[in-house]
Amino acid sequence: MIIFTPNTVIKSTEVNSNFAELLTTKTVDANGWTVYDMKTHYRYSYSLTVTALSVTNGQRNLAATVTGPASISLSGSYRIYASWVGVFSGHALVGAEVPASNTVNIYIGNQWSGGALSFTGKVNLLVEAI
Repeated sequence: MIIFTPNTVIKSTEVNSNFAELLTTKTVDANGWTVYDMKTHYRYSYSLTVTALSVTNGQRNLAATVTGPASISLSGSYRIYASWVGVFSGHALVGAEVPASNTVNIYIGNQWSGGALSFTGKVNLLVEAI
């Protein structure tokens, strides 16, 4: 660690050494999740494609069930972020629920009251410890 004082002189070799310690490593686990080792904690991301999922007004449908990250149990304290990119002629809500310690259910909800809509797109998940 470098502690800065008003007259600190830093050699380029010291800077490179310290930045190298901060670099995040990225791998893919056995269940297809991308694992980001942030050196202080881990983040896990997963993307899946959904094609023509019909959702009636005011309802939600199960889009997929995926196995969670290989190296953790989701029964602990984890935060799951779900987002989507795609085509949905209404107001799509994406949600992730953990029915068991090693699976994640992905739901697409339709908050439009005008009827059934079809969703096609990509759902992105990000899991991190709280």
